[in-house]
Amino acid sequence: MISETKIKAIGTSIGIIIPAEIVRNMDLKLDESVLIDIRKKENILKDMFGRGNVKGRLKESTLKELRKELEGKWL
Repeated sequence: MISETKIKAIGTSIGIIIPAEIVRNMDLKLDESVLIDIRKKENILKDMFGRGNVKGRLKESTLKELRKELEGKWL
């Protein structure tokens, strides 16, 4: 499940909050181990323009890559 969240200060460390909807949907419990795939959020529109641009049009292979990247980013 993909979700967007912000990094928060927790004492002298930083952390993230797992949204309640994900906790419910995945039936997460305290002290369970989870795997988290962390990626810095990029400017999606900036990525789309200027990458693979051929005479004002994106190549088909670049469009396929962008679609795959964007699948989970639009909530």
